[in-house]
Amino acid sequence: MDVTAQAALKPVVSVKTKAVVINGVEITREAIGQEVQNHPAGKPGEAWAAAARALAIRELLLQQARRLGLKPVPM
Repeated sequence: MDVTAQAALKPVVSVKTKAVVINGVEITREAIGQEVQNHPAGKPGEAWAAAARALAIRELLLQQARRLGLKPVPM
């Protein structure tokens, strides 16, 4: 393969995805994958990271609410 042909090849985008564990509670790859649609980004890895971050923050807030004994009130 000559240099010109090599330059024309485009790399395959592959995002290494992992589950996230917050204080022993696993946020699965599937849950993150479903959340990704709510986080537009220029690159797939950025969307994945934003979705994982959002779910991690949600889990931390839920854990703190449980620690404080907060109960949801229907509206």
